[in-house]
Amino acid sequence: DAGVGHAFCIEEKNTGYKLFFACEQPADTKQWVKFLKSVMPSQLDEEVAQASVTYVRIFSMAEAGEVSWSNLPADIDKDLTAARTILTKAADQGNTAAQRDLADMYDFGHGVSRDLEYAVHLNTLASEAGDPHAMYNLGICYRDGE
Repeated sequence: DAGVGHAFCIEEKNTGYKLFFACEQPADTKQWVKFLKSVMPSQLDEEVAQASVTYVRIFSMAEAGEVSWSNLPADIDKDLTAARTILTKAADQGNTAAQRDLADMYDFGHGVSRDLEYAVHLNTLASEAGDPHAMYNLGICYRDGE
């Protein structure tokens, strides 16, 4: 089984270090949390990293057709709700990684009611703090007139 492919671009704000990589769907969430913390320690504490990985895992499952956003199994919906709660708290405290991931949820309506205005707000906050992924997402929103 080849798994689901993913591509990521991560930039550490303080050092300007950029990392682009493609990978298969993470088999071990703990390894991904450890990796994310190693490349972006100033943005990802353990709890936020775990919430981000949970969201990416569920997103991957939906992209592969294993689950549907409109009808998530109870255990997966519970995981997504817990991740969203953590990301919301961290985003409110200025964590740009959380702002960016939460913006994705609201932009696409993943586990929440779609709210483009709130997604743009969160991406703007993260962009102003230097998050390149949020900058890209904000550019797409403006391009598409959202």
